[in-house]
Amino acid sequence: MLRSLLAAAALACAGAAPLAAQAAHRPAAWRTVPDVAGTPDSALAFVTMPPGWHLTAEGSGGVLWDPAHAAPAGAFVLESEQFLFSLRPGTGTGLLVGGRSLGAADARWTAFVVGPDARYRVLRHEGGATRELVPWTAHAAIPPHEVGKPNVKLVLGVAGDARVVRFTVNGAAVAELPRATVAPEGTIGLRVEPGANAHVATLTLDGKNVAPAGASH
Repeated sequence: MLRSLLAAAALACAGAAPLAAQAAHRPAAWRTVPDVAGTPDSALAFVTMPPGWHLTAEGSGGVLWDPAHAAPAGAFVLESEQFLFSLRPGTGTGLLVGGRSLGAADARWTAFVVGPDARYRVLRHEGGATRELVPWTAHAAIPPHEVGKPNVKLVLGVAGDARVVRFTVNGAAVAELPRATVAPEGTIGLRVEPGANAHVATLTLDGKNVAPAGASH
């Protein structure tokens, strides 16, 4: 019970944590590439805040990853429990798969993003450009972040087999794309949209949670 209360307190504090304080606790193994070149680290803040991490994007979205974690060429399941604090449409967060040459000019990745207005989208970045495989689309399985509530809880999933990749929210499938289109083999991580404010409590690949565990003190 105490651990649950501490975790809840951490999430409540996370939404108001100053960016300067957050930047001092950026996890050392993780890399960050903003969409807008030259964006300072303080504008795309990513901080260890057990359980998990807290991230805030001001002025630019971006991708975040730890090179040690990658999805296999075969079947895989990536899942993340996230708490979205932002309210404005488009200010979502989500999951990154298929990372290749991240941080370089020939970077490739696919991202599944969910926003606070009960919409999701799927992005593909390659050849120096980002395009939508699925544009912002509403789905009944996605709960909206209601005004007056501190955040909305979302359990995001990306699962692949030999033929397709399925995208889920709170256990319900919202989209399915050919595996060849998604190209999920490669580094996994997180995607954040401009203006987003979220707490990522877990990041689980094939049953193994790679996010910091425990409750904040």
